[in-house]
Amino acid sequence: MRELLARVAAETNRAAGTTLVVGAGHGAELQLLRRLGQQRLVLVEPHPQYASELSARIRPTDGEEVWPLAIAPDSTQPGKLLVLSNLRYSSLREPVRLLEHGPNLRKQEPIEVSVRTLADAIERIAPRADANNLLILDAPGLSVALLECTDGSLIQRFAWLIVHASAVPELYRGEQSHEKGTERLAGLGFVRVEEDPDALYPEVVTLYRRDDHRIEVLRQQNQVERLHGELSEARERASWRAQQYQHQLSELGAERDGLLQRLQAADQVNERLTASRATLTEERDAQAARADRLQQELDGLRASERDLARQLRSMTDQRDAEVARVAAVESRLEALDTEVAGLTRDKQALGEARDAQARQLSLLNDEISQLRAERLRLHEEKQALEAGREEQAKRGANELIAKLDRAEQKLSTQQQRIDQLEYELTESSSRQRLLDEELIKAEAQLDLVKDLLLREQTL
Repeated sequence: MRELLARVAAETNRAAGTTLVVGAGHGAELQLLRRLGQQRLVLVEPHPQYASELSARIRPTDGEEVWPLAIAPDSTQPGKLLVLSNLRYSSLREPVRLLEHGPNLRKQEPIEVSVRTLADAIERIAPRADANNLLILDAPGLSVALLECTDGSLIQRFAWLIVHASAVPELYRGEQSHEKGTERLAGLGFVRVEEDPDALYPEVVTLYRRDDHRIEVLRQQNQVERLHGELSEARERASWRAQQYQHQLSELGAERDGLLQRLQAADQVNERLTASRATLTEERDAQAARADRLQQELDGLRASERDLARQLRSMTDQRDAEVARVAAVESRLEALDTEVAGLTRDKQALGEARDAQARQLSLLNDEISQLRAERLRLHEEKQALEAGREEQAKRGANELIAKLDRAEQKLSTQQQRIDQLEYELTESSSRQRLLDEELIKAEAQLDLVKDLLLREQTL
């Protein structure tokens, strides 16, 4: 690969870019890669031993780095590196015819490795399309498959490609030939420059250069093909639409004939409807007149209904007033019954009191008569005593005087009793007169109550 790298270095006319090496091995071409003067050098190696040796030899300050992983078409499945006794022939794919060409190769214990796709790797380093970028694919059994499954725009970011492939099919299971890779790159605008004369059969190492003019031509051809495809699709759509339009035209003609027939039928129906409309107009006028009459009757009925409602409300109010008045009268009657019972009891008590007072008055009159007779007798005795005072003075003046004094005192006491009895008699007479008046009033109220009860019953 020395001559290929020398030609890349000699023919480049672009600014320094990025070199991505897939399958860097132990770094045999590291010095040659450094001579290219790239800004960044990314070495991808899945075998841990080679990756460790590379990490010890690189210069990180010069933009060199090592990725200890494998590049595969699919990163969703775990990677298993099938190790051979010559580590540079180790691959993610199982060797088939390789063992015929290298009988000394021996299989060793597989190794689990990290996996990333070529597209992910290119997007991660993000090389500028106008720089002198170089992609080296040295992935045994996978180089052509990586080109097939990677988007062409990502591959076109590299100005140079060096692809390690096989001149013999099926060195590894499912491996594609280097001609397939050349066709893929030619379709992306890459030109095959030369093959590495130092490559050992059946390995083929080919250098490709990006031809920007060819890429533009291919882009234009693709655009023309796309436009031809769009034109063909447009023609097919136009033809299909023409057929659809013709079919729709036929359907519209049939629909027009049907509409003409329906129009004729509609004219006939319209004539019948016109005749019916005249009849319906007359009936409508008659119905309108009838409706007016019914409306007038309805208005009269509504007015009567409102009058009846007012009368009903008035009668209801009167009934409620009568009910309230009857309740008041019943309450009043109950009170009057209570009052009549009280007055009856008072009348009986007044009668009894009047009888007692009459008896007492009779007794008082008798006692007054007796006292008056006694006072008259004592007065006569006093006059007799005064007339015979001188004689009595002679015989017992003192005794007579004392007796006279006692008689006067008794007379005074009897006079006071007479006055008191006369006062009591006067009071009793007044009270008797008041009781008689109250009794007359009570009898008048009883008569009034009876009269009211009779009137209420009559109502």
